Amino acid sequence: RGNMSVTANLFAYDDYLRTIADLPGVLADPEMRYASPALLAEKLPAHNRSVRDNPQAFVRYLRSGLDLFRQLTRELARAGVPILLGTDTEIFGFPGQSAHRELELLVDAGLTPYAALEAGTRRAGEYVKQHVHATEQFGTVTVGSRADLLLLEANPLGDVRRAEHPLGVMVRGRWLPRADLDRIRDSVAAHNAPLRDGVVRLDSLIRAGDAIAAEQLFQTLRTAHPHDRFLPYVVPENWADHLERRHPAAALAALRMNVELYPDHPSTHRRLGTTLLAAGDTAKGEHELRKAVELGPNDAETLDRLAMLEASRQQLALHLPDTLSLAIDVTDPGDPHIGRGRLVLARLGTEGGTLSTQRLAERPLRQLVGGGHRLWAFAEHDGQTIEVRLQCQDGVVSGRFLGGWGQNFALSTGRPLRGC
Repeated sequence: RGNMSVTANLFAYDDYLRTIADLPGVLADPEMRYASPALLAEKLPAHNRSVRDNPQAFVRYLRSGLDLFRQLTRELARAGVPILLGTDTEIFGFPGQSAHRELELLVDAGLTPYAALEAGTRRAGEYVKQHVHATEQFGTVTVGSRADLLLLEANPLGDVRRAEHPLGVMVRGRWLPRADLDRIRDSVAAHNAPLRDGVVRLDSLIRAGDAIAAEQLFQTLRTAHPHDRFLPYVVPENWADHLERRHPAAALAALRMNVELYPDHPSTHRRLGTTLLAAGDTAKGEHELRKAVELGPNDAETLDRLAMLEASRQQLALHLPDTLSLAIDVTDPGDPHIGRGRLVLARLGTEGGTLSTQRLAERPLRQLVGGGHRLWAFAEHDGQTIEVRLQCQDGVVSGRFLGGWGQNFALSTGRPLRGC
């Protein structure tokens, strides 16, 4: 009734499970030859999202979720809700292969091969025409539709896996036999090979803290392949996360590489700016944050960082009790892979308007910034940065908790706090 379509995306959890079970096998998959160097970089063990501190709990969570998603997909399809073919972001699987695996999973969930194929053809075309581009017509073999066709060796209605073996494809009316497709794919593999080797070497150098050698290799790759973005912007950010305390120069080198690869991306400038601020380089840090706002005026994260910088220039006006334990409970019954127990960030106190902290062994404070009536605290949990933002207004302390994997929720004392 609501005219909604659903992308089941069963493949994402399925690929997580495959990668947890055999990451070396994924890295050695024949399809990796055709994957971009950036895709390879994000699949390396140091950056692969399937690598967790608590893999057994994560596997239980994934299996439980996948079972539930299969049931939902089956019941949605039975109720006539249009199901669309989709495979999440580039970190899951390989282009092409992932779509075929999703077809299999839709059939496993209870759809017929015909309905599964519809999800990637007719249903997709209907959705685009209705919600994206009214004059676009594709997904069916009809007069006036875009001539995008597969010619298969065998009937996929008997086994949807047969869709993986085309004799050729027609793209907007241009026929490409399998031999041409193989040549195109081989040319991609040949182009990617030196870059892929370079990305693996670069990852090794930067994680070892060898900033000079890493920057030299980066510039060599940039010169040889000026049009290739051979790293996804999240990988240098991951490097910086792990290097900031041990090798700060290497962390800054990684973030400068990111800005060079993605000069028009607000987040690369924001992350470099915040790291420069943490390192004490206020002028350059503010310059990068201003550039980030110029590129993304509505980027809430950057605006918050600028607010943090402005607050730090003020005397702390929060009159906290002598000691205040700031604790975050990371136990979430609805998301059991996150972890158990309590995470104490810091014990805070004020004396003469100056903020003091006692770092605690459970999760050491990475950074603390305060000024005026606002406070920012940063720590780390399970490889992710945790941030707590607090402010005092009318005697009530409120703020936000921001953690890894999309956790973002409000905090409040709920009642006036004496001295706030």
